[in-house]
Amino acid sequence: MVLSLVFQILSTISFIIVIFKKPGILCSTQINSEQKVQVFTPQGDKQFHFTDRTNKTTAKILQSSLVIYKRKHLNSLKEEESIKDDKQIEIPQIIQQDNSQIQQQQQKAQPQSVVYLEQLYCISCLIDQILRSRHCKICGSCILAYDHHNFIVGKCIGEKNKLFYIFTLIFHSIQAILASLYLNSIPFKSIYIIYGIKSIYFLFFCYTTLLFLYSIYLIVTNQTQAENRFRYKLNYMKYVKDDIERPFNQGFSKNFQQFFISSFQKQPYKWAFAQ
Repeated sequence: MVLSLVFQILSTISFIIVIFKKPGILCSTQINSEQKVQVFTPQGDKQFHFTDRTNKTTAKILQSSLVIYKRKHLNSLKEEESIKDDKQIEIPQIIQQDNSQIQQQQQKAQPQSVVYLEQLYCISCLIDQILRSRHCKICGSCILAYDHHNFIVGKCIGEKNKLFYIFTLIFHSIQAILASLYLNSIPFKSIYIIYGIKSIYFLFFCYTTLLFLYSIYLIVTNQTQAENRFRYKLNYMKYVKDDIERPFNQGFSKNFQQFFISSFQKQPYKWAFAQ
């Protein structure tokens, strides 16, 4: 009984922390009274000032055109790089070698792929996004290391509150087990009541335990729910090859280290693709 009460208190405290702790907001949807927008053009940089709501909408249009310009510029850079690489390729003509040796020489002669990481921009928040951040339409903000939007908590689970979210799951799972064991020691007049309550606790235990195990799996592999479930909808994941399932995975110990550091670090954690 005492243990069940202790874990019930711990689960309640962790749940309250998740509710009130910010997930790590990269920006706010509220734009300052004077918003400065810098637009990059082939002729040079131009800076505009917007003070009213109409001009703020114009700022979003300008920034969306900026994103299109950046993408076109990146495509031209990729084409120029591929042309240079094609000119530099020289497949040696090897005589008196078997087919396996010729194939090895050809593979060495192939150019290395060059990845241009485009600066992602959120036209809703008017701010540059960092790696692993994503805009939540429900919260209206860009969330650091966006995991998912939790409708039970009523907010996003991100870089700064995911640790307490996992504590909530494990405490609720333990509390459900202890509560079920405690019910066995209480004499009920009706067997339907005890089995009905135990069934509810059992279903709750299964739900929280599965979520906890899934969250641990994501931490071990250095993934978020968004990256694991719909990676092709994330802009920064389009730079990752299809055969690489976990681009941020750097090993068991390193993944846990990054998770705990990013949870308590005040500044946004600087994520990077695994080498």
